[in-house]
Amino acid sequence: MTPREFAELDFSQYTLLDLREPSELIADGIEGALNMPVSQGFGALATVPADKPVIVFCRVGVISEEVAELLADLGHDVCNLEGGYCAYRAVKHEGND
Repeated sequence: MTPREFAELDFSQYTLLDLREPSELIADGIEGALNMPVSQGFGALATVPADKPVIVFCRVGVISEEVAELLADLGHDVCNLEGGYCAYRAVKHEGND
């Protein structure tokens, strides 16, 4: 999913899975996103709700692409945010200039 497509979504219709570290969330995050830092391992992935499509993101989209594949293997309807949170943030701020 592109950052522009992501920016246009109604986030309430999705489970947003943020893989960034808590220290990265202090400055900027998305309200309602589940934070599962990748540094804590992948064991918690089994607890990701399956009642909505899942969108996974990290800082730049590399680790989240791998996690999206793992979640797909677990049966989730999942996609990765291309370019991660950094790309989304750039698109989000385009509208504020």
